[in-house]
Amino acid sequence: KQKTAYEIDLSNVIYVYAQDDTAVGRMTQAELNFLNAKGVEIITIDNGGHTAMFEAPHNQTIYTLIVE
Repeated sequence: KQKTAYEIDLSNVIYVYAQDDTAVGRMTQAELNFLNAKGVEIITIDNGGHTAMFEAPHNQTIYTLIVE
């Protein structure tokens, strides 16, 4: 039987999103609540659009979380 997202351990996941991402859209509160409940590390970028996570200083923040 395949596990649902509710059954999977997501505590080692880093989720990065920009609030002004017009390509994907803003996260809903329900989505954020789910990720928080699963122990996901969430990085919110206020502005910068869809590729903001690949630019300084966000890329360094993400790198630091990965190597810790």
